[in-house]
Amino acid sequence: KSRRLAVEQVEKKDAGEYTCEAAGQKLTFKVIVTEPEIVFANQEKVQKEVKAVLTESATLSCEVAQAKT
Repeated sequence: KSRRLAVEQVEKKDAGEYTCEAAGQKLTFKVIVTEPEIVFANQEKVQKEVKAVLTESATLSCEVAQAKT
């Protein structure tokens, strides 16, 4: 009894209104496409390889773009 429209790999052009019509009735859906949030700041500058000496400390760090991340 269910009808479904699946949009794989959503693009900006997929934004808009979609309508499901059945037995003379309509149900309208509005699709809003947003850009993904930037998660890491200065990702290209991160030291991705860290050499560590046995029994000593090693620190891995990254900077996030927003405090809530």
